[in-house]
Amino acid sequence: MRAHEAEIVGLHDGDRAAARALIAVFAPHQDALRRFTLSVLHGEEAQRAAIRDSMRSSAEQTLYLTLGALAVALAGLAALMVQNRRLTALAETNRRLAEQAEAASRAKSRFLAMMSHELRTPMNGVLGLLALARQPGLPRPQLRLIEQAEQSGRAMVEILSDLLDLSAMEEEAFEFDRRPFSVHALASELTELCAPLARRKGVAIAVQVAPGMPAAVMGDPRRLRQAIMRLASYVLETAGTHDVALEFDYRDGMLRARLSFGYGQDGVVWNPALILGTPENGGQFAADALGPAVARMMLQRMGGGLSVELAEGGKVHVLASVPAAAIATGAPKVVIVTQSRALGAICAAALHGVETRIGADGVDADVSAVLLEAGGEDEAARVAELRRRFPHAALIALGTPDDPAAFDGVAPLPIDAGALRAMVAPDTDRPAPAQGAAPAS
Repeated sequence: MRAHEAEIVGLHDGDRAAARALIAVFAPHQDALRRFTLSVLHGEEAQRAAIRDSMRSSAEQTLYLTLGALAVALAGLAALMVQNRRLTALAETNRRLAEQAEAASRAKSRFLAMMSHELRTPMNGVLGLLALARQPGLPRPQLRLIEQAEQSGRAMVEILSDLLDLSAMEEEAFEFDRRPFSVHALASELTELCAPLARRKGVAIAVQVAPGMPAAVMGDPRRLRQAIMRLASYVLETAGTHDVALEFDYRDGMLRARLSFGYGQDGVVWNPALILGTPENGGQFAADALGPAVARMMLQRMGGGLSVELAEGGKVHVLASVPAAAIATGAPKVVIVTQSRALGAICAAALHGVETRIGADGVDADVSAVLLEAGGEDEAARVAELRRRFPHAALIALGTPDDPAAFDGVAPLPIDAGALRAMVAPDTDRPAPAQGAAPAS
């Protein structure tokens, strides 16, 4: 065939003689060529069949894998649905239990509050009768019995007050105030309150204020006095305490009261868990730790805390701290920022005798309080700007603010002149305006 390759390649349609010659040449090989052609065709068919079988097998495997994956996914989905139903049922059970526990806690708090009121009334009557029974000329033994009964009655009244405050804080009904106050005045009040108990117990107590204390800070002096008095009373009542000292200092925006005392009771080391009011003895509060527990909760609600340090020689330091922003000293200067001229005039009249300025333009930073009419889309921006300009001033909202936490106090509308004056200028007396004179601003 290779010998005739050139002839085959050069063959064209009109060359019939050459075609017949080539046919004659290949005629003896027709059977071999036919067999070769058939073998080629059979091989191609076998390859196509093998390819079809391979494709069919691959399709079946893909189908089986897909069905298996689908079965696994369905099984997982079913398991997730079962687990979800279980979790939903568990969450519902927990919700019901939480509601029941909360209802029980509220019922307990209401019961404590009711019983505190009910028990305190007759106890005050008992104390009154004991005071009447203390007549001049009584024999010393009888007078001592009356004094002991009075001490027990006062202790019972204090416990009832602690229970009442504890239930109020658990019910979130305990109200706190924010207003300027003097730490020196607070220290003087605590000195007078602690003196009688210290004399009865024969324990000396010293109350002092560290140098550098701001003339006035922003906070709740009444609640702070109650918390510190509870701690001081607990320390003074505890046997073995001596050399009690209370010192106030101010650091980094925090007002701190350090109650220090020595403790020596037959080599027994002071237990900080008692003063901190933490649960012990099977999760129950120690009976004599109720006062410190209430004080700790008060301090925490005011944003502060309570800690105990044990020093060498049996010395114990109880540190109570609350945030208290220092405010400007000197005569109160109040800036009134309102959109309503009438509201600004009403506030200025309510603060008659106090240096006021309507509008913040051109006012220096030495301001004790800023009254801002609350509300509006730009309230947050106005608060931020006033905080930046008057960092040491108390910011009081006039009306209902969108974010009460952004203010140091809220003066509801209509304006209560006495309440507003108590918030921004508590230590000033309001002079009577002269007849025919306009309120000073």
